[in-house]
Amino acid sequence: MVIANGLLLACSLSVLFYEVILYWHRKKSLGYKRLKSFQKEIKKKEHILDKIGNLLMPLIRRIPKKESMEVFILRAGSPYNLTFKRYVVIKLIATIAVYYFLAPDSPVFATIYVLIGFFGLDILLFAKKKQRQQKIIRELPFMMSKIARSTSNGIPIREILVVLSTRLQGPLKEEVKRLLAHYNIDGNLSNCLPIFANRIGMDEVDNMAMAMVQAEQSGKMRAILEKQAEILKKRQNFKTMKGTKNRSNFLPLAAVGMVICIFLLVAVPMFLLVASNGLFN
Repeated sequence: MVIANGLLLACSLSVLFYEVILYWHRKKSLGYKRLKSFQKEIKKKEHILDKIGNLLMPLIRRIPKKESMEVFILRAGSPYNLTFKRYVVIKLIATIAVYYFLAPDSPVFATIYVLIGFFGLDILLFAKKKQRQQKIIRELPFMMSKIARSTSNGIPIREILVVLSTRLQGPLKEEVKRLLAHYNIDGNLSNCLPIFANRIGMDEVDNMAMAMVQAEQSGKMRAILEKQAEILKKRQNFKTMKGTKNRSNFLPLAAVGMVICIFLLVAVPMFLLVASNGLFN
């Protein structure tokens, strides 16, 4: 019995000694040192908002409709490297800061200020989203026409996307680059286009993606995309003409408004002065 216990103790000590030697060799290895230095660099470069977000992760995980908000941030172009974690932190900081430093004593106005602080980031993202969509809609007819003409000449879709990733401008160029990278990995256009359209979130892009998937199966891509590009150009021209007409109609109203403001600022005080002199002198 004593011999068996001694053997068991010796085996345990030898295993422990072997594990200690392995751990020491692992710590001294070049790969371990590189891993530790890389982890330190990541920790140093971590944004302050991400650090606060990591502390608030139990709260962030419980937020409802998180996925829809992440899609909204993506469709706005993720301005200022914004992520959902940073979005939540900024909203909390802005709300607290507005309440403690800017909100007046009145409960009604304090509530209004707090709402502005809470929804201010959402308003900014909505404006960024509209601006991004306007840039995309200007480039979309060229993309449709290029794909239609190139595919009719027998050029593979992969090469077309490579050319478009260099010829397009603005946010559509970045989205086409992502589409190309996804297509290089997946190899199935029917799987890549819905993700591409969902990131942009525009009916015109959804229709183009659906037409490309259908045209890939039917072989009538040129006719479908050229028709869509023509419709899109006509719609853009109509919006431009309508905007010009609205501005021309607005100019007389602006002039009238300016006259009214001058009257209120100059004529009304003079009239009150004359009336008061006439009444009391």
